Amino acid sequence: MQAGARGFAMMKYRHLTSASRLWKMTQPTADLFESLVDQSIVVTTATGLESWRVTHVQRHAAHALRNDQPFTVTLLAPAENDRQQGMRACTLPGGQAIDLFAVPIAATKDSVSYELVFN
Repeated sequence: MQAGARGFAMMKYRHLTSASRLWKMTQPTADLFESLVDQSIVVTTATGLESWRVTHVQRHAAHALRNDQPFTVTLLAPAENDRQQGMRACTLPGGQAIDLFAVPIAATKDSVSYELVFN
């Protein structure tokens, strides 16, 4: 195999393995997060791993743009958290991987509250 063809084959292999990993990612549902209330998830941040606690799940009225019911989730992060919104790679208590878009909505001297919106 020529060097260029081998490089392309490796690039294609990496893409396929990354794509297959995405299919194994846990899908966020209200039922899932309701089962995690008062439990912690491990969240990857710019400074390392943090433990965030699921505190509340609120279901909202269904609408035609979703097959399932919209919901929001509130999480508590440590006070020294970076307080940035954005995508976060997370690990649930059972070891499942999930990516979430988290938005900081409040802070106290003890914690930072984040909201996840699934609309």
